[in-house]
Amino acid sequence: MPFPTFNYPGAGDLMAQSGLCQAVRVGPVVHLSGQGGWDAQLQVVREPRAQVEQALRNVEAALRAAGASLHDVFKLLVFVTGEFDTFAKPLLERLNEIYGSAIPAMSVIGVNTLAFDGMGIEIEAQAWVGDAAKANL
Repeated sequence: MPFPTFNYPGAGDLMAQSGLCQAVRVGPVVHLSGQGGWDAQLQVVREPRAQVEQALRNVEAALRAAGASLHDVFKLLVFVTGEFDTFAKPLLERLNEIYGSAIPAMSVIGVNTLAFDGMGIEIEAQAWVGDAAKANL
């Protein structure tokens, strides 16, 4: 059974030309493809903190395309290259600004390389867009 897929303007549309989608909705759950720190032309931002910020903007754009927001996210899966603190530390600082003490469940995994040259972070997310009361069974 096909599920609805979503892309966002710019980079998401460019990736769609290769048959990739940035989000899929399965019932009340939105699943994001990994989002990196690329701009609208798929050029990776080089400075680590700026790359983290851009990756989060891309997560937000993919969520929005699927009818969700950062505050609907309940799970993050993050891949980082290099030294843990280079990308994970600025990510955690930013997530604390967004979520306070209620950061979604999260795993951070160190890897050797990611999809694009210079990419140091990739963020997958899952978001709940159903009835909030049913989410808290």
